[in-house]
Amino acid sequence: MKRMIGALLLATGMAATGAAAQNGTSIACDGGDPESCRFILTVTAELTDMLKTGDPTPLQRHLDPRALWVQSNGKVLAGTELIAAVRRDVRRATSKLDRANVRFFGNVAIATWEESWTAPGAVHEAGRLAGVDTWAKHRNRWRIITTAETLPTP
Repeated sequence: MKRMIGALLLATGMAATGAAAQNGTSIACDGGDPESCRFILTVTAELTDMLKTGDPTPLQRHLDPRALWVQSNGKVLAGTELIAAVRRDVRRATSKLDRANVRFFGNVAIATWEESWTAPGAVHEAGRLAGVDTWAKHRNRWRIITTAETLPTP
């Protein structure tokens, strides 16, 4: 039974993330309802796409106003500073969500992710980043309350 539920959630998540799942993305959900799983996986893919577009709209829509952002260098910034950083950041030629796993704990969800990208004009991968997003469900709405980024190990 557990295996069947896991397969259903994986299929649901793959459908939700569309092209990302077709490109070899490793995705999974543990616990939570299928709708919440699908939602968080879809938003995680949208946030990766910001590397190409520079459009912080998905972040503005899903980031709690009091959110904290911990950069890979350990610096802690406010969510509003994260939105401003996305606007200023250099656009990437490609971006790919390589891994996304979501684990639910009632009205809290932890999403771990890893993404990669190429710079404009580059042929090979130019960078990778991993992180953890903490989501909280309040008044029937999921919002990101913290993001912690790290450089993945090779």
